[in-house]
Amino acid sequence: MAGISFADIKKEFDESLGYIQNDISALCGQDQTVNYTVALLVLIGCEVLAEGRGDRKRPHDVFAELLPDNDWKALAKPLYEALRNGLTHKFDTKHLHVDGQSIQIYFGWTLEQVVGIHSANRGTGLFISPRPLGERLCARIDEFRRELETDERLREHFSRAYGRESTTECSTSETAAWKRLIASR
Repeated sequence: MAGISFADIKKEFDESLGYIQNDISALCGQDQTVNYTVALLVLIGCEVLAEGRGDRKRPHDVFAELLPDNDWKALAKPLYEALRNGLTHKFDTKHLHVDGQSIQIYFGWTLEQVVGIHSANRGTGLFISPRPLGERLCARIDEFRRELETDERLREHFSRAYGRESTTECSTSETAAWKRLIASR
């Protein structure tokens, strides 16, 4: 794989992180509230960045890079998991369980801070603003692009990572169904 240029991986970059970045930018530029959609795109972007830089099992580390300070960064893993698993599996957030207390996670489309603690209907709530979170992820994607442009080893890893993620194998029965669909068109 030696000698991979950025031009060699540009298409994969543009069709993965570039699409995520474009969608986040388009959604954040509108007035309609699409909190969950933008948040989910940010979380997917964290997974894609983690995969692209060689640490697919640690997307929460990418998420930590988007948070404002060390105390928030220390909570990155459970916060990432509560958001990602909640939004992915039931299109809602999970609660954080901290010291015997259940902390509701809220989204605030117009909030300027990425994350904060505020009073809520049921006591203390954790508030996340997807717009600045999305902006931070987009900036991180730009930074990763610059790293790929200058680091051949990183380009090689990115190329391998996206080469192995590009297909899904169909079983014998699924292949037979596909052949019937092709024949009937």
